[in-house]
Parts: sequence; structure tokens; C-alpha cells
Amino acid sequence: MAGDLYFKVDFGASPALDDGTRPWTGANPFWNNFSLFLEGGPNQTQTRVGTPTRVRARVTNKGRDAAENVRADIYVMNPHVGASSPSMAVRQLRGQVNTLAPGSGGTSPNDAHVLTCRINDPVLGPVDWEPTQAELNATVNGGGHLCLIANVFSDTEGQELALDSVFDVVNDQHQGQRNCTLLPRQNFWEGFQEFQVMAAPELIETTVAVEPVEAKVALGAGERWLLLSDDSITFSREHKAPVVLVKGKPYPLFLDDELPEVRMEAEEIGALDPREPLPGFERPLRARFRFEPGHKRKFGAVQVFQIVQRDLKGNPVGSGLKVLSVING
Repeated sequence: MAGDLYFKVDFGASPALDDGTRPWTGANPFWNNFSLFLEGGPNQTQTRVGTPTRVRARVTNKGRDAAENVRADIYVMNPHVGASSPSMAVRQLRGQVNTLAPGSGGTSPNDAHVLTCRINDPVLGPVDWEPTQAELNATVNGGGHLCLIANVFSDTEGQELALDSVFDVVNDQHQGQRNCTLLPRQNFWEGFQEFQVMAAPELIETTVAVEPVEAKVALGAGERWLLLSDDSITFSREHKAPVVLVKGKPYPLFLDDELPEVRMEAEEIGALDPREPLPGFERPLRARFRFEPGHKRKFGAVQVFQIVQRDLKGNPVGSGLKVLSVING
């Protein structure tokens, strides 16, 4: 869909190449849009039960003139691959700005191009999202794994989505996606993560596979920006690089280009083997993955991979998940 407003997928990269053309063919996956992030939790992609939380949405205006009455709707979804709609959202938040100047703005999260999206309470007006224990319990197997899907529109372009609309993040520049996690009130670690495999259009056969991420884009500017938003990771002038603190001792981050051993399984199916096509199915499948980083991995090792659903011709179907882990214990 043509227009001037969009969420720049690779914001923060040097250079940032996303000019709003869709489908996006750049190295950073469209489902890892760096123009969307959380505010209030431990970092840009995590928040906690009971923590006042906002979603920040950086809107780029590639036009020559300011855009008027720009709105961004954020849909908090259970993680999934495949097609989905606003009716499946756990929460909906909205941000609005009367006038949006051309460009993407500066790197500050408080730049004028960054809309603060909150829940629209019919009595109180805009209020922060305070995730509840019930919402955490309602995630797939209680794992807390969610994703954000955003839609931007104004009086002159784009549109507000109906509940039964099908998200089209691939082809519509007005939409964007990023994964996030809802944590319990205290830190915890689970050896698995939950997600959903969505039903493919026309119930076609698909495969779900773990795929490597090219080294040149695995740790780009956007990923470093995300890592540095975590409380345990900071930039060390001594090492001239980001470091992870383990019991107060700094360990420089480095890319481990060897994929961890990843096992996937889905309800009613069992192990997900990328060599075995999934028959068409009508409802989302609950699935999960486990991965072993390896006992010989050094502190600071960063492992990156992605989970993608594809048709039998190898084309991606809907969204995917990008996973980034840091060895810190």
C-alpha cells in the first residue's frame, strides 16, 4: 500500500536502508522491527506483571510535508507464525500525534516521531498497560511470550483495522511487528519458550524450521541497541565494546556463529521436523522450542537464530520469530 507513513524495520542501522518499500527485502527480518519497543520494563522487549508499561512506536514520514492526526494502534498478541487478526489481540493500545514532521527523527526514544501508545480507558482516558498474572497465565503454557503488531494511519492514508482484518505486515508499509516477553514479578528461567504456528492460507502444507541468521546482520546496530537496554549489559570503554556482567565481572559480547541445538514440538503432532511438511490445519497449533547453548560456550557468547514457517516452495508464510540469547551463567 502506497503512502508516506511507515515503521522503519532497520532503524538504528548504519546505514538504515528501509525506505518503506514493501515487501521488505533487507537483512533484518520484517518481524523484528526496531521502530517498536516497550517502555517501563527491564528492557525494550520485556516487561513484568504489575509494571506500568507503554509501547513506543517510531513512525517515519517519508513525505515532504508534515502528516496530520497520525495514530498508531498496537496489538499485543500471543507469539505465532502465520496469518492472524486484531480479534486475537490480548490488549490494544493507541498513540496519537497531531502533527508529524518529515523523517524518522533522532535516536532518542523521546523523539517527536516516537508515539507513546497506551490503553484507551473509556472513563480514565489513556492509561498505562499493567500486565496481570491472569494475562501471564493466559499466554501459551504460561510462558509469557508475546509479540507486538502495529498499524499506523492518518486522515489521509492507511486505515483503522477491523477486528476481522488479516494483518499484512509483509506487504503493508503501515504495519510492523516485534516480539516481546511478559515476565513474572520475579526473575525466572525456563528451558523452553512457547509460540504458536498459525493456520496457513487455504490450508496449504507448510514446514517450520530453525534457520541461521547471516553473521553480518545477526548483531547489527538494532540488536546492539536492544542488548544495551538490558540491565545486565553495558558498554565498556575499557573493552570498547558491549559487555555482560557476571557476578560483577565484565565479559565482552561476541557472536557465536555456531547454531545451538534446537528442538521443536507442537501439540497433537510431536516433534517438528523441517523435512516433514505439516498438513493443512484450521486453528493455531501450540508449539514450543528448547535449545541447548552448549556447556563449552564462553560468557558473553551471543547466539542468534530464527524460526520460520514456509510453503513447500520455500516462501515465508506470515511472520517469524528471531531469537537472540546471551551466555551469562
